[in-house]
This record gives sequence, C-alpha cells and structure tokens, in this order.
Amino acid sequence: MSRTNHGTFPGGFFGTHSESGSGVLIDDAVHLADALRGLTEYEYRTFRAEAGSHSRVGDVEDAEQVVVTTTGGAWASIDPSWSHPVSMSGANDLVIALGFENDRFSIDAFAGHGSLVDEDGAVTHLPYGQSTDAEPLDDWLAIRLGSAPPVQWTTAARPPRPLAALATLTSAQYGTVVDNTEQENGSA
Repeated sequence: MSRTNHGTFPGGFFGTHSESGSGVLIDDAVHLADALRGLTEYEYRTFRAEAGSHSRVGDVEDAEQVVVTTTGGAWASIDPSWSHPVSMSGANDLVIALGFENDRFSIDAFAGHGSLVDEDGAVTHLPYGQSTDAEPLDDWLAIRLGSAPPVQWTTAARPPRPLAALATLTSAQYGTVVDNTEQENGSA
C-alpha cells in the first residue's frame, strides 16, 4: 500500500512548532494513515518515520516518509510533503495505491476514478463520486440547514487514532521503529 499527498504549506500556526506540535507529520500524515486504515480496516503495528525541512516553512518539518506495518501483515508507505516547487505538476495531489498478488488498484482523489491494472496489464477506470468540490459543499450546506453529517463514525469508519500520530512523531524524533501494539491494546 502506498499513499502520497504533495500538498502545500497551509500557513499560519502550522509553521510554528510551539503552536502546532509538528508540521506535515501532523497536518498530512495523520489523514493519510487514517484513510488507509479505513480502506483496509487494519490497525497499525509499527512505525518508522523520517522527516526534514527543505522549503523553510518555519521551524517544522515539511517533508517526510513513513513506513508502517499493520496487524493484518501488510506494510504501507506514506509520503506527505509540503516541499515542492509551486510549478510542480500534480501539486496538491492525493493518491492511494494498493498492490495485490496479481492486481494493482490506484485511486487519485481528484481524478474521479480509480484505475485497476490486472495481471495481464489491462487497465480499467472505475468512476466514483460526482465532484471533489460540489459534494463537500453540498454536505456542508445540508449540515448548516440542520441535516445530520453524511458520514457517521461506525465500526467500519472509526474515528482517527491519535496514538498513530504520536508514534510517527516519536519515530521521527528518535530515529527508531515504534511498536504501537501495546498502546493500541490499551496496556500502556
């Protein structure tokens, strides 16, 4: 599994460590990890993170690489970054790729379709959703008019896990693999 998000620095307090606690590690990596967790329904077991600052966005990291293992035996690479030239093609992308024994499935959140490549190399584009702009706006307006949020936390879509964020920060800070098993089981 892999997930990339080459976003842009959001500005404000995100560039000040004393106010945000971290840069891209918290702003993007947490969301990327939660999305993969939601797709696979696996919890994360171990974390190994490297982070650095390349574009001078304050005193926080703006690029990182996280490799995790899951309780289901899979591994994932999570690559968020604020560090890229403004002219970079694909800036502000969000791509999830899942590799299987014989197939590969890739989802580009802004393309409106997923791409399935089978073992023979045939590519099938599978459409989803309507618009990455219109749907969230419609949901927001409906909530403002009194409707319930369209996404409810259920066992299938669990809320974000802060321990994953803390494990990633700890790994990047100390340069070690962090085993999250005990914390996730509530024994720490």
